[in-house]
Amino acid sequence: MPTPHGTRTCLMLTAALLLGHAAAPASALDEIWDIETVNATGEGIHPDLQTTDTVTFQGVVLNDPDAMLDTTYQWQIYVQALPTNPAPYNQGGIALYANTWYMPPVNTWPRYSTDFEPGDIVEVTGLLGFYNGKTNLNERHNPLDAFTVTLLGSGPLPDPQVIPSIADCNYFDPTDTDSDGLPDRAAGGERWQGQWCRLEGVRLVDPGAGWGNGLTVTLTDAPGGTLDMLCGYLGAFDTAAAPTGLFNLTAVFDQEDANGDADYHDGYRMWPLDYTITHFLLWGDTNLDMVVDATDRATVLASIGASLANPTWADGDFNADGLVDAVDLAALDANLVPEPASLALVAVGLTAAALRRRTGAST
Repeated sequence: MPTPHGTRTCLMLTAALLLGHAAAPASALDEIWDIETVNATGEGIHPDLQTTDTVTFQGVVLNDPDAMLDTTYQWQIYVQALPTNPAPYNQGGIALYANTWYMPPVNTWPRYSTDFEPGDIVEVTGLLGFYNGKTNLNERHNPLDAFTVTLLGSGPLPDPQVIPSIADCNYFDPTDTDSDGLPDRAAGGERWQGQWCRLEGVRLVDPGAGWGNGLTVTLTDAPGGTLDMLCGYLGAFDTAAAPTGLFNLTAVFDQEDANGDADYHDGYRMWPLDYTITHFLLWGDTNLDMVVDATDRATVLASIGASLANPTWADGDFNADGLVDAVDLAALDANLVPEPASLALVAVGLTAAALRRRTGAST
């Protein structure tokens, strides 16, 4: 089997050291923020795009390749700019993608390591491509153009960037303050694209529709904005029930604008890979076990009765307003999973009601 182009080493450093010192002089590296530059139509315009010139950059891996796509024939990771870079170069993210396009013996697969993990610090060298609204790194359907991904060390995931609301991310912002013909990307979807982001207090528009691995559902929030969410292809969405109430969602903010029109202003979405606490924080889940139940409800009721001075999520302050009150209790109840005994009582009640109706119908 060929040696994968992605390589892991035994180098393990602290997160502070990794994020504070690049492995190569800054002048020798390209910046992800610059690589992702777009014009007014949303099309990538980096000078190395679609040329034979490679780029080299460093960043933080956001996902395990095995968790994103079926690595028997595809491979993809997202790499986000190091958060300790000076602004604006502490922003931006890029996808690295490869596929088994080629016939044997040219098609040697796997070409890339599947050992990369969220939080790994890597250096990447390869060719740029543009696809459905985002500049990425790929092989351009040529095995001779394979890229390299070298592990420099391991650290934590960067803190998620909190998007204020759906309305702040689900649009293309054309603002060009210096009149250079290039959007500032200080707002809108391009500001967040390819990065580890969080939306707080969102819910599914229809929990009963489209929930499952590889399916797209629609999110909404209190102001009424809507945004697509792609359920991970390999996660537990097929087996877990869809949340019925509010939750905080942490995931890669992605773009897949395939509508065929003249620009790339659409297709923004959140892409959680699995239905786990990493991605979903259910309002009401005080003990973070991914289930909102009677235990959580008892915690919230106790906190309401105690009139806590500085309540936390664990106490029941889900909307972070400094109070545990009826609003938090209502949010919990919207996600509440009935206990088996409660389900039995419901069944008894329904049976009794059915018997009453039957008796009434026969008289």
